[in-house]
Amino acid sequence: QADVGSAPRSARLREILATSLFERDPLRNLDAAIHAGEAAWEILRPLPAEKVFQQTPARLGAYYRIKGDATGAPENRKWYEKSLSVLLRAREASQAIEKAYDQAQSIHHKPLATRVAYQPVYLELGVTLARLGRNAEAIDALRYGREIDPRTAATYDLMADAYFAQGERGRAAVTL
Repeated sequence: QADVGSAPRSARLREILATSLFERDPLRNLDAAIHAGEAAWEILRPLPAEKVFQQTPARLGAYYRIKGDATGAPENRKWYEKSLSVLLRAREASQAIEKAYDQAQSIHHKPLATRVAYQPVYLELGVTLARLGRNAEAIDALRYGREIDPRTAATYDLMADAYFAQGERGRAAVTL
């Protein structure tokens, strides 16, 4: 377990603690993971987007979404809205980091051989938007995630679900 007492302003240690708690027992430790994730995010939030450790808001957004799934209606909507707010900041950080990388590669006349975006940002964003009934936006987020790594099978399942929810059964079938 991370020793956050010895470095109280360390976002990274708080992120490690949140992740460790969640991985150990996702349901029983969800509230503690949220608390640690929020503490990490409070430290990172004021930073410019390109300086944010994008995994922190992405994971916090996931914890909020999972909390919403666990609470059920009507209380779940507030958790999904919290998730969306943090995930939008995670997307902003992800895209800023990706842009900075692309610019650095271009300045040095190097090819853009890899994507540095954090795909789980877009998968979580897609799931959260779908939970809020915003399926067209969910599909856009999931498409972006698919572009990062088309080998991730879950992306296609999530996109098909969003298409199906919009009544686009044909597109859902083709996506799979």
